[in-house]
This record gives sequence, structure tokens and C-alpha cells, in this order.
Amino acid sequence: MPKKAKKEESKKASILKRTLAYIIDNLIIGIIVIYPFQNYLNKINKEIKITDIFTSNLTSDLYIIFLTIAILSLMYFSLFEYYLKQTIGKMILKIKVISIKKEFSFLQALLRNISKVIDILLIIDIIYLLLSKEKERLFGKLSYTRVIEK
Repeated sequence: MPKKAKKEESKKASILKRTLAYIIDNLIIGIIVIYPFQNYLNKINKEIKITDIFTSNLTSDLYIIFLTIAILSLMYFSLFEYYLKQTIGKMILKIKVISIKKEFSFLQALLRNISKVIDILLIIDIIYLLLSKEKERLFGKLSYTRVIEK
């Protein structure tokens, strides 16, 4: 009797695996991207009042640091996924990203990961994931991508 072809290519990765991969990736980003700014951020943290967050009293340096961290984080996710179809977290958990409609493009990688650096978009993405019957992220759906078992 012939063996059945493996359907690994189309088996969706579980929410648990995707979440664990995201946590691992954020730990890596914390070490590689955020840690170099730690001394400066600690210095500012001692000088800043909580009310400064809601006013324009934050220094332009702080805005530049936050923007730099966001861009580097977005590039981490997007470049790893574009070139390798996996981030380090996904590699560890043996899952990868595929394009549903065509060859995976860098624009798809950027679109599927933009919510990971903009908090309100991440909240919308998570709510959509939890409420959708497909259990897919909104930005995964918009980018025509899916995370599958490797």
C-alpha cells in the first residue's frame, strides 16, 4: 500500500506555537535592539514625569529612539520572514510563513508584521484572531499569508 503524501505544507500552525514564537522573537529583539538604548532610557526615566507622556514634554531624542526601535523590530520580523520564511522564534518552533496566492514578497512580510510594532494594530490583530473562526491574524489575512507547520 503506497504511503500517503504528507500534508505538512498546508497544516496551520497552532495559536500556541505562533504565540511562543512571538515571545521568543520579542526576547531576542529586547536583547539586540532595545538593550543598546537601555542606559539612555533609564536616564530619561528618572527625569520624566508620567504627565509628560500626555504632553509634548518628551524629548525628540526619545521619539527618535522609539521610532528606531520600531523600525528595527519591523525589519527583524520582515527580513527574516522574507528571506527565510521564518523568524528565529518560528525556527525553534518549526513553523514558517507562506504566501497563499503568489510567491512571498517583501511587501507581504511588511504588511503582516506592521501590527507587531504599532500597539493599537496589535490589539486589533489579536481580537480578530480570537474572534475569527479561521484563527488567523487580520494582517496575515490582509497580506495573503499563513503560518504553517514546517
